[in-house]
Amino acid sequence: MVIAVFDIGGSHISQGFFDVALSRLIGEEGLTRSVPTNDADAMAVLVHLVRMAKAIHGESLRGLSLAVPNPFDHARGISRMRHKLVSFYGLNLKRILSEESGIPESDILFVNDADAFLLGAISALDISAGRTVGITLGTGVGSAFADGTKILLKGEGVPDRGEIWELPYDQGTVEDIVSTRRLENDYLRRTGNLQSVRAIADAGRQSEAAALEVFQSFGVELATVLRTVCLPFNPEKILLGGGISSAADLFLPAVFSNPWCAERVLVVPQRDIAPMLGAAVWWSSLRRRRQS
Repeated sequence: MVIAVFDIGGSHISQGFFDVALSRLIGEEGLTRSVPTNDADAMAVLVHLVRMAKAIHGESLRGLSLAVPNPFDHARGISRMRHKLVSFYGLNLKRILSEESGIPESDILFVNDADAFLLGAISALDISAGRTVGITLGTGVGSAFADGTKILLKGEGVPDRGEIWELPYDQGTVEDIVSTRRLENDYLRRTGNLQSVRAIADAGRQSEAAALEVFQSFGVELATVLRTVCLPFNPEKILLGGGISSAADLFLPAVFSNPWCAERVLVVPQRDIAPMLGAAVWWSSLRRRRQS
């Protein structure tokens, strides 16, 4: 039995396949793909990938599991996002994808992308117990809190819904301090040039002083933010992913200069596939609950 798993972002949709019996992603060489998208064509790209999944696996394709950003009605499969993925807004994706694939709506599941990242990272790193936090750094800041493999949305040390992005911090919010926008604006302020995070990272690896200073400052701020928002939860590990984490070589030394973070922070090597793996873990766990 195979399920198709998806990581849906504002600029890409990644697709993979998960063998439920083997409990692992399959076909990384030829069947896992990441397709660039924009707000207007994301729905068409997703439908195309679902049709392709059905064509590849036929009757052995038994489910779909999709990691999606908030705000989203996960139970009903309806997007509430207005700021991105606008082609999804208000649509009943569960019904549409069921019609396209022939898979019953009950076997099409949606999970928050930050929760999926953390579940996938825990699985990939074989972390079987303990309190963990997952942080995805990119255009926004995603977060998830877990005890073992149980995602926590409330409780001691857990912010509301497990989300840290909008927590007040330094006359703004956490997302104002540790996101793509912050990095790019800091570089713009120092150089007068507006560049992408990837371009700034490339400049830093070429030893450009301004770029190195930007990432040094980012790392210091990130360490302070992580300690501030995660200390009440007292996690054993804080697992980092997201697009900015690809520049970890430039900011992680500054993070590790904070002893509390040095003991806990880890960049997930499998960060690109972790949300898809987490979506598969989510689908499999719900299926087991239904059968018990």
